[in-house]
Amino acid sequence: MRRKVWIPLMTAAVFIALIGVNIYLMKQNHTLSKEELKTFTVREMALTDSFRTSGIAVPAKEQKAYVDPSIGNAKITVKEGQRVHKGMPLITYDSESAKAQIEQLENDQERLNIKIQEISQKLEEDRQSLNKAQSGYASDGQAAALTSQIASLQNEKRMAELDLKDNQSKLAEKKDKLEKLTVKSSINGTVAEINTNLTDTKPYISMVYVISDKLKVKGRISERDYAKAKKGTEVIIKPKSAADKSLTGTITDVSAAPEEKASDKNNNLSFYTVNIRLDKGSEKTLKYGFHVSIDIPAKITRGLVVPYQSVIRDGEHQYVILEKDNKRIQTEVETGLRSDNYQEILQGLSKGDQVILNPDHKVVSNAVNPQRNWLIKTFLKAVKADKADQNL
Repeated sequence: MRRKVWIPLMTAAVFIALIGVNIYLMKQNHTLSKEELKTFTVREMALTDSFRTSGIAVPAKEQKAYVDPSIGNAKITVKEGQRVHKGMPLITYDSESAKAQIEQLENDQERLNIKIQEISQKLEEDRQSLNKAQSGYASDGQAAALTSQIASLQNEKRMAELDLKDNQSKLAEKKDKLEKLTVKSSINGTVAEINTNLTDTKPYISMVYVISDKLKVKGRISERDYAKAKKGTEVIIKPKSAADKSLTGTITDVSAAPEEKASDKNNNLSFYTVNIRLDKGSEKTLKYGFHVSIDIPAKITRGLVVPYQSVIRDGEHQYVILEKDNKRIQTEVETGLRSDNYQEILQGLSKGDQVILNPDHKVVSNAVNPQRNWLIKTFLKAVKADKADQNL
């Protein structure tokens, strides 16, 4: 009998306590609703699902000019740190002999051109004389002599033209060789290194390394993300030296073969190189060798969003503080993608709803909690059921 008396008494006590707590919190919430707190209107916007990788700023172009001792004595004509322009000599070989040969061939070419011109003039005169002879102004013997002389001149001209053609071929070959005796810069940039003690690049013994003024970003992706990184995709680049700055660029190519030394043996993963062209102005922030993070978008969707800091995370559950009818209600939500500073909301809110922008502990603890209201209703049902049991 005592048990039947104590059960409703305990139930009533808990019920009264819960009602008291709920009334107190509702009063607190009513007071808080008058406070000025920033809110955000739930809206629809595009969201980008992206993945992040790392990279480094490297020259967009580079040139390695080598000294080959088999060509002859060489002289490096630049210094480390020197600015160079396209076409500027980097390495010159001894070219005196080649220059002398070119000069001789050019003189021979001039003499052959004069000779051919003189033969052509003589041929024209003899042809006119032959025409007069054949018209009756000369004997048959004179006409025959002119015909023979013309044939001889034609043959001499043909030989001179062949000599000229051979001369032109040799001259072009010598000039090409002379051109190779001067190794020129193929880019505008800076001499980054001069190595005069190469050991593993036979037959080369020295190297001049030139880097371009323009930079690019060289990143690495694993085979898991290979299909997501596509040529032409625009990316966001954040220098680790200036995390508050965001740069932009475009993927120009993704390597077809994996990096030989870059692999994750524990997970059996291969890595690939991604080259990114920087948009104009980005070079001012980056320097050769700067490390960066790279955000590569995988897909773009549209959905309802709230600021990331509006979402309260409690274990597996996520909430927002919804401001509605002059009340603040703790509302459970289901989230999706996070893009920049926004969080996608899949369920729990509607477009146009107002949520507290950055709820603190006080706001959260005093918000109306539908879970508490449900608990009170549950106790009321329990009390009612207990009374019915006592009447039996």
